[in-house]
Amino acid sequence: AVKVGAKAVLGVDASIGKFSIGIITQKIDIRDFKLSNPEGFDDDVLVDLPQVTVKYDILSLLRGKLHCSLVVLDLKEIVVIKNKEGLMNTDELKIAKAAKEEKPEKGKKEEKKSQKEMAMQLDKVVLNIGRVIYKDYTKEGEPEIKIFDVGIKDKVYENITSAEQLAALI
Repeated sequence: AVKVGAKAVLGVDASIGKFSIGIITQKIDIRDFKLSNPEGFDDDVLVDLPQVTVKYDILSLLRGKLHCSLVVLDLKEIVVIKNKEGLMNTDELKIAKAAKEEKPEKGKKEEKKSQKEMAMQLDKVVLNIGRVIYKDYTKEGEPEIKIFDVGIKDKVYENITSAEQLAALI
């Protein structure tokens, strides 16, 4: 389901080393989660997440609200690529393209979304980010490669109420 969801939302393949979900413990544990790059980008892996752990509230979920007391994201590496045509791999994800299309043109009123977003409450998010690798293939010859060791370890954020807010933190 996670792999199919990643394909539907992001438009790329995903692989998972291990997945476990506990209904009684109300915990999801994902190990060795990797997102592939979109078509047209040579590197295999876009995102490498060795661990994702979520402690969720099943009753809130049944009521239509995503409430998690704890989310742990261990992001080992993200590879950002600019291909020969100047396109970025992150901009070619399905969700990024959809976000661009949703922006209203100047002078036009924004239409209401047909689907209501699920309410979200993340009490505590623990974030680890290892490094970001940037590869630029727009220049002749070998690509320009820059490695940024981010080194964020056990950074805690509290009271996250939207997917956009979570994405901005990452």
